[in-house]
Amino acid sequence: MIAKDIRYTQDTSSWTDWQLEYRYGTFLIFPPPGIIEYVDNLRREYDPRSHASCQAHISLSEPLPRELTDADLVDLHEVVGAIGPFTIAYGNVHPTPPYPGVVYDIDPKTNFNALRRSVHSIPLFERSPLSRRDIPAHMTIAEFITMEQSIELAADLRGRVREGTWECNQIEYAVPDEAMRWQRVLTVPLGASTVD
Repeated sequence: MIAKDIRYTQDTSSWTDWQLEYRYGTFLIFPPPGIIEYVDNLRREYDPRSHASCQAHISLSEPLPRELTDADLVDLHEVVGAIGPFTIAYGNVHPTPPYPGVVYDIDPKTNFNALRRSVHSIPLFERSPLSRRDIPAHMTIAEFITMEQSIELAADLRGRVREGTWECNQIEYAVPDEAMRWQRVLTVPLGASTVD
């Protein structure tokens, strides 16, 4: 895929400020088949609003400050290609005070943080404030719930939900449509420094 083929939402007039920040999408890690369906089912049950907007994922980057270009894709493939695949472990369901929500922890944080730093090192992000860089890697089960619901849900799910691992061998670029439903539009493999 070339960057000019990516379609961005034209009508954002009904979007809130936080939604507008994500107009040009972001880079995410999605669990593979066999895991994503399980976590999506949890999201559907405990936070239908979040489930309706995006599949289960791990947020990797800041929102893009502008449309992705072919030069950005070359830069991205270069930095991501220098990082080999690694095993992601998901587990330890917990609430996220002071903000409402229930998430899976993601480990190893050192590998994830190295990948995040690499993605943020490309010129695309050179003027972007990295305000989310210190948020620990996580995979959300529910976020549009109250703090009280978060504490109760985490206690209820702890020890009852599946935990496990998968081989992280790619990142994906996703952009929202007019209804703020995220569409996966581009995959970039880890450990492969050439652009397809």
